[in-house]
Amino acid sequence: MTLEYPWYFVLFCLLLGALYAGVMYYAGRNRFSRRLQWLLATLRALAVSATAFLLLAPMVQRMVHERQRPLVVLADDRSLSVAASADSAFALHELGGRLEGDFRVVYTSNSDNPAQTDLGALMEVPRDAAALVLASDGIYNRGQNPATVAERLGVPVYTVALGDTTPRCDAALTHLRANRIAYLGRDLTVEVTVNATQLAGRSTVLAAGRTQLPIEYTDNHFSSTFTLTLPCNEAGMQLFELRLKPLDGEETLENNRLRFYVDVIDDQQKVAIIGAAPHPDLAALKRAVEATDGYEANVMTAGELAGK
Repeated sequence: MTLEYPWYFVLFCLLLGALYAGVMYYAGRNRFSRRLQWLLATLRALAVSATAFLLLAPMVQRMVHERQRPLVVLADDRSLSVAASADSAFALHELGGRLEGDFRVVYTSNSDNPAQTDLGALMEVPRDAAALVLASDGIYNRGQNPATVAERLGVPVYTVALGDTTPRCDAALTHLRANRIAYLGRDLTVEVTVNATQLAGRSTVLAAGRTQLPIEYTDNHFSSTFTLTLPCNEAGMQLFELRLKPLDGEETLENNRLRFYVDVIDDQQKVAIIGAAPHPDLAALKRAVEATDGYEANVMTAGELAGK
């Protein structure tokens, strides 16, 4: 129990109770028997002292000690690169079974989206975690660098190395960047990164519908970003697909294709630019207006405006 006031204030409370009881005892000394007078005086003294003590706002502290087993997070990388290796049969649950006697074990994985590996998100752990065990090949194609995430976690990170570190012949489409909304009749600009290993000197084609872009792998650790423009000829939710022409000897073909949806909206605002006569500035105004998505400009002279 703690008080906000010095300890001798408790003595003042007792003294106040005794003083009040003494006054009351002296005033009523002839109305009751001596034994009853002492009993009443004692009760009055205790009641007044207790009331005065409660006015000091005492605080009662209770310390509760609860022991919990340390929490260990087992993160299982189930991306396509791990699944394609001979180590894909590694069972992290067997390790968890050995730890469950001394630790609380929580399992997590990225099996919901194996094509895009975000190891940084997979390594996120609760605040009360004592350690993280990560079973992975270390390959990621989105999110933060796992090494950076591990430094700021504040808990030990133990890794189980999976897969084969030998460079293999393979190409992949990664890091797609495209707007989720496009406008009917306007081109959609898409950026995509192409990574390739052990394919130096060979060439392929990046295709999206009728759009085709030739690519030549200049070295064995090729990585470059390409821009494509795709026409939006139909309104509504449209499916687009990027395809990288496969080459002989590639390790896997699952990463040679990317699909994404874009909502094509037919809701353009029409702007009329009217001039007294043809002039180069009218064309410049038209380009400026149509540079903003959702606007369509038409240039006409005052004579063409009649009847519209």
